Parts: sequence; C-alpha cells; structure tokens
Amino acid sequence: MTVSGNYTWSHCISDPWIENINSGIGGTGWNDSNNRRFDRGNCSITGTDRRHVFNLSAVARTPQFSKSALGAVASGWQFSPIFKILSGDYFSVVTNQDRALTASNSGVVQLATGQRVTQVQGNPYGDKTAQNYLNIAAFTLPILGTFGNMAANSLRGPGTWQFDAALSRTFQVKEGQKLEFRVESFNITNSVRLADPDTVLNSNTFGQIR
Repeated sequence: MTVSGNYTWSHCISDPWIENINSGIGGTGWNDSNNRRFDRGNCSITGTDRRHVFNLSAVARTPQFSKSALGAVASGWQFSPIFKILSGDYFSVVTNQDRALTASNSGVVQLATGQRVTQVQGNPYGDKTAQNYLNIAAFTLPILGTFGNMAANSLRGPGTWQFDAALSRTFQVKEGQKLEFRVESFNITNSVRLADPDTVLNSNTFGQIR
C-alpha cells in the first residue's frame, strides 16, 4: 500500500483581465478608468484563487497468491482512492446597471455592467444554504454617479470536497500484450457540489445558488 498527500496554501491577487476586452478588442475593462487599483483583488477567473487545497491518495494492491485458483481470482488487483478538499473561490457582488454613469469616456467604451455595489453590513452572508447564501440586506446599490465600496472579489463561495476511486487489474495475455480491466467512480458519495450564488444584486434570485 502507498499513501501520499499534499496541502497547498496560496493567494492569487491580480488586476482584472478579460480576453475580449483587455486584448485590444473593445474597451479597457476598468470600472474606474482613473484608478486602476480600484479593480485589483483576489483572482476570480476560473476560480484560480483557491486558498486551501488538500489532496490525499492511496494505492493498495493485492499480492500474488501462490495457489492457482486463488491467484487467478484475487492476484493483481489495484484499488486507488482519491480524496480532495478545496476552499471556495472568490467573487464580487455587482449590479447590471451603470450606477457610476461611466458608459462612455473619451470615446472608449467602459464596462456599463458588472459594477460592484455598496456593502452596508459587516456580515454579507446569509446562512450559507443554497436558498440563502448571501444576505440581500447587507448590500445596496451605489448612489448614481459613484462607485460601490466593495473591494474586487472580496466574497468567498462554498468550499467543496470529493471522493473518487478506481479499481483495476492487468492481465498478461501474451509476452508483449496486456489487457487492463478498469472501473472508475467519481463523487462516490453522490454529494451535492454547490456552485457560487447569483451575484447580481438586482436579480430576483440574488444570493441563491441555482
């Protein structure tokens, strides 16, 4: 039997980057074109800022039994479980309205959607269930002509864990040929994996994980 594990603590901080905006096509992508650091925060593209990651894996092999009948049935099996825990990724609470009134600036199209809102309560979370992950009373729309006070990607989504396993055996057919029998199972416990909630404040499903 072989058992191995690893734990990673990491923190990714970045300016925003969106391919069809920041690569020379379209506008600048900044909410406040006069303050680049206003949009600097935890990385959010494809969930790259996973603060805690833990992996545990094992490989257990059955021995080569000497008795012919037992050896034919039980020898050479390999069982490989994998257990993973991930902390949640980061996101922002936004509005699809242009509250800052920056839809245009010197002919350069700005992002009129995705502007962050104002947080008015210390705890932005609800009970962190699928129906009430974020507390709607903790946020409000910014006053027209202003930006919200929330930092970029300052809220964390649900963490997750998963247990996978594989069972396999290799059969020697000829001297230069082998046949592998393999069964793999993912999310063996059939547990729910929650995604991030709806983050648009003026949406009917804000704060819910859909």
